[in-house]
Amino acid sequence: LASASRRRTSAILTTRREALALYREVLRYSNLFVWRDAAGRPFRETIRHSTRKEFDDARMETDPEIVNRLIITGRDAMQRTVEAFIRKRAAVIEQEAATQEQQQPPPGSR
Repeated sequence: LASASRRRTSAILTTRREALALYREVLRYSNLFVWRDAAGRPFRETIRHSTRKEFDDARMETDPEIVNRLIITGRDAMQRTVEAFIRKRAAVIEQEAATQEQQQPPPGSR
């Protein structure tokens, strides 16, 4: 009975650590989003507010299966968002480089 209780406590602590790690990771990645939304609010603040609400809504969940599903879903959503951001950023950088190349006069035209 005592070892089962210890395993359950260990599982809860591991889940808490995972949830906290995910929360911190989302906050770190939110710094990438520097533009403003339609209301003029920094998009990173929108992400942080939404993240806080999601975590607060799930705070009292006690079913380990549901908690693990929430963590996996959250991590997957964050990973897909960051990957999409990186792809978009790369496309913008390429477009800016192509625009700069077009604007430069050909060599010897001066």
